[in-house]
Amino acid sequence: MTYNPSFYDSFDPAVFENGTQDGCGVVYAWVWNTVISRELISSQLKEMRDAGVRCFYVLPEPAHFRPTFMRTRLSPEYLSEDFFALIRYTAEVARDLGMTMWLYDEGGWPSGSACGEVTKDRPDLLTLCLHKEEVTLGVGTTFTGDENIVSAFSGGRRVSLPFKCSSETSLTVYSRINPNDRFPYLLKEEAIHAFIDSTYEKYRRCLGDLFGSTVQAVFTDEATLHYPFCLLGDDLKGFEEEYGYDFADMVPALFDGTDGVSATFRADYIDYCGTLFAGRYLHALRQWCHRAGIALTGHMNGDHDLYAFDMSAGNLLTHLRCMDVPGVDAISRQIHPSAPATSFPRFASSAAAQTGAEGVLSESLGVYGALPYSEIRYVCGHQLVRGVNILNFMVIPAGRDGYLGSQERTAFLPEDPDRALLPHFNRSISLLEYLC
Repeated sequence: MTYNPSFYDSFDPAVFENGTQDGCGVVYAWVWNTVISRELISSQLKEMRDAGVRCFYVLPEPAHFRPTFMRTRLSPEYLSEDFFALIRYTAEVARDLGMTMWLYDEGGWPSGSACGEVTKDRPDLLTLCLHKEEVTLGVGTTFTGDENIVSAFSGGRRVSLPFKCSSETSLTVYSRINPNDRFPYLLKEEAIHAFIDSTYEKYRRCLGDLFGSTVQAVFTDEATLHYPFCLLGDDLKGFEEEYGYDFADMVPALFDGTDGVSATFRADYIDYCGTLFAGRYLHALRQWCHRAGIALTGHMNGDHDLYAFDMSAGNLLTHLRCMDVPGVDAISRQIHPSAPATSFPRFASSAAAQTGAEGVLSESLGVYGALPYSEIRYVCGHQLVRGVNILNFMVIPAGRDGYLGSQERTAFLPEDPDRALLPHFNRSISLLEYLC
């Protein structure tokens, strides 16, 4: 999906009339949340085609994705040989039905961990962030710390370690910690390669001969660093050399500094870490996709709010420019007739304009609840006029018995009372995407 000026000069009324322009049409997330079989795959893909769905991706949700508050029953096991056998069958059925598909690079979200596979036996690859802790020392106590301590302060002044106090003393200690037991440290190239090997390479072995035809893109979803970001070794040295800071002196500014020097340091540090993240993680994914002959698309976490995004990965535009099809996420009625108008879809269309990308994505309708088509059309129109031209709807659930069919809403189900309208709705959005 590279910039092609002739695309914009070649409007074909016949193509518009028939709604057959390649690359146009709603892309649906097909959630695998139950026992998957060949019979289920064939039946639901035919059902989707009859509803006017031309492109989809499988979003696997393993039982260990969110076991405490989002129970799923995916079988066979995510990333197993049997799982990929069914993925292969899915692609072949889609091909025979004249449909295309994307790949979703995670089991649940956020992307980067292969649902814990990357760090399962590699605690050294777990993500890192900085942590602030108040420590009270008794008279004559010596605080030694360990290799994870970045610096310690007493009365606002940095102290040398080991630190021995002659009176009761309160120390503010800044250290590196693992904030969770699953997500990898995506500034570490070994962790990035482990993720690619666990997911991308397995999809390539399964579907490589269909890349560029039936399989057109990879969707990456909400990968993140964890604020306050943590740099190690040469990365930290590179930051200090580029900006002239002593990081151990300045680390309190990442937590509660309000003066101008602290704000400048914080902005420099966030920008440096975010640029490093985009240049390593997203660039590695895009390079893999280009070698495979497919596109990279998706969106980042918190991409509706530039300030909030700073706290997850730095400068949003830096990240979106790494994607062939930059995207945003319209979630939880951020865009709705009852909500104030918002401009955040333009973050993705701005990135596309800067790189010459043709496609601009929005993953839409997650956590919206049940919606009539009039309200869905509003959500689409609000984004189409702001530069989006590929709508990705959440969700079509594979499992529909009990809670599975309503666990994620908006859900598009055969028993919906207005289901007969869905083919016409999909075609109308496809035509609007073509115009946009």
